[in-house]
Amino acid sequence: MTLRDIDLKYSGGALKTSKALVTGGPLTVNQTNSTASLPLGRAGALNTGINIASSFAGGEDNGSGTDTTGRLNLYSYQRAQNGSFGETIRHFLMRSDSKAMIAWYGPKAGYNETTEEPDESQGWSPWWWIGAHWEANDNASIHGHGSIEVPDLSGALQTRLEVPFIDQTNPPAPGQPIGVATTNIRTNLADFTVRASTGVLRIGASNAYNKDILLSASSDRDPAGERWKIRANNDTETGSGNAGTNFEIRRHADNGNVIETALSIERSTGNVALGGSAVSSPARLLLTPPANKHGVAVVPPASQGNNSAYAAVTTATTDRVLDVRVSGDANARVVVYTDGKHEWGDGTNSRDVNLYRGSADVLQTDDSLVVGGALRVPTVQGSVASGGTLTLRSTAHATKGTINIGASQWNDGTNVLLLGNTTAAPSSNPTGGGYLYVEAGALKYRGSSGTVTTIAPA
Repeated sequence: MTLRDIDLKYSGGALKTSKALVTGGPLTVNQTNSTASLPLGRAGALNTGINIASSFAGGEDNGSGTDTTGRLNLYSYQRAQNGSFGETIRHFLMRSDSKAMIAWYGPKAGYNETTEEPDESQGWSPWWWIGAHWEANDNASIHGHGSIEVPDLSGALQTRLEVPFIDQTNPPAPGQPIGVATTNIRTNLADFTVRASTGVLRIGASNAYNKDILLSASSDRDPAGERWKIRANNDTETGSGNAGTNFEIRRHADNGNVIETALSIERSTGNVALGGSAVSSPARLLLTPPANKHGVAVVPPASQGNNSAYAAVTTATTDRVLDVRVSGDANARVVVYTDGKHEWGDGTNSRDVNLYRGSADVLQTDDSLVVGGALRVPTVQGSVASGGTLTLRSTAHATKGTINIGASQWNDGTNVLLLGNTTAAPSSNPTGGGYLYVEAGALKYRGSSGTVTTIAPA
């Protein structure tokens, strides 16, 4: 049948036309007796749309059923880049606040557990949307993004994942090109989980690029919001020794500028640096504390019992557990060994003073010991060797003084023992008592009156 410039004919079991087909109501394809009872959505679509009917008449896809699913098949042979070839579905946004979405609906009351059919007693509601729009619903801002939306607990659809196609902080003016160099993909009211059993969260790029995870005070790409950055850096990989691509944690100021690399780990060695130190450190852990601050402080909230604030386990008693130097020192000024031995030096020459455990219950030094206060010991011995001696000297200076023994004293210069409260010389009359002294090999006693009595003749 030909009506003026329209052709419509039946051929090969189908009604065909070479012209556009316009209907005043919905176009139903694959219509069955049950088509009229199919849901039309939340608001209904009595006079619009294309309805492709489907039924469960074919049964399950189990090898014995038949396909009774209605579907729209679209075929493409051409690509789409700057032009529009290869596009099989086009959505046109006809108003600034319009949305072009693909919606998935489900029954509000759920499904019958026995028949698995929908309970339509409360109608149908959208469960999942995907699409795009330009202006926000309140017409107050430009969104310019594609999004995936799911309902919240009130049933209102909320964007959960958005992919902008413009710079949202600086939208293009009318007539300017639409596009963005780097799009800021964002989630909203959503967690992001990678099932580790089958996958990982990967940030990949060549060694020429830093691989960053940025923690920001802004969800936009505003550099001023940067606060912490976790990075695998672009330190050059040499191809040997596992060098390069080292790990960093950077801290940023309130304006987003980098303050320092707070922590870095060298990939080739595992060495760790804290406080802005270079990662290539001379130690497994290198710490650079700020001015007027402790490098490490251990403040337990309660007693640690047999535990300690610092514990070292070495392989030999001669291993060092502490090495203290001033910057530029050729040698350590203080060294503590595993067996408890302490050594001290001036930082230039070899250490020349020590203190260590000599034997059971014996603290020993191979060098001199100077005590600025009182030295209190119940017993003084010269040595533990047979025939050992004990030597007391008033001073290391050539001009000797006295050795006080209670109220008495020994004159180390004249070899005179004074007994009692007297400091008189042997030739003087003592005023506080007498004294013993040795003269010409004889032990004598001089009394307070000056009388000399020989106790033991020479």
